[in-house]
Amino acid sequence: MYSFEAFSTFTLMRPVFITFLLLSVMLFIIVVLPVQRKWLTSFTISSISIVSIVACAQMLYIEGIIVDELNLGGDIVSTFMFLAITLLSLLNPIIYFVRQGKRGEKSA
Repeated sequence: MYSFEAFSTFTLMRPVFITFLLLSVMLFIIVVLPVQRKWLTSFTISSISIVSIVACAQMLYIEGIIVDELNLGGDIVSTFMFLAITLLSLLNPIIYFVRQGKRGEKSA
């Protein structure tokens, strides 16, 4: 059974943040690798990145409300994971579009 409180810190959302962080890292690795994938489009990269940022921001906001109601401390690890997810989600489309631009220059 998973406890939602450890050392007076609310940790119930931490597994969801870890899942989003793993998704962002996997997407980053896929974008950086030079292998061409047909399903990897600008829409896919942008959609996954936007959904990750919005969902994690909402979870962090809701976690703040829950922490305030339960008189617990906020989870600093979740906050750092949110910042890492945001950074990776912003880098993924940028790297993808830069790599696509270089491929277009080579073929021209």
